[in-house]
Amino acid sequence: MRVLSTRLGELHSAGGGTVAVDDLLVATSSIAFDAVFVLCGTDSITALRTSGDAAHFGREALWHAKPVSALGEGLDLLVAAAVLPAATTVSTGLIARPAKVFTAAAGAVAALAPTFLADISAHRHRDRSNIDHKAA
Repeated sequence: MRVLSTRLGELHSAGGGTVAVDDLLVATSSIAFDAVFVLCGTDSITALRTSGDAAHFGREALWHAKPVSALGEGLDLLVAAAVLPAATTVSTGLIARPAKVFTAAAGAVAALAPTFLADISAHRHRDRSNIDHKAA
């Protein structure tokens, strides 16, 4: 697992903890990863929604048939990046979205984690047919 961000240093959680950033979104590509998991957090997602690098990273992962999942507000980033339709909303449980993207509400990580791990074991979703190949 690697933590990516728009800036280096540490990210601060709502609970007061910190997480070290491993790499910049602008300096890496989703093709170097087996899967993409977007965590929740209103402040983080608000910042990432304005990042073309974050949008490109998500779309590129989808284009390359990588497993993609989002927790809570992470769904907003996938919508802003045009990975998912604009009408997509968070529900309380695990949801299979178009293009085999799995999402869950912020408190439902226990429901999403096994599905995401199984999705990783499938490796690629070559049967995705509704991918819009927009440039970043």
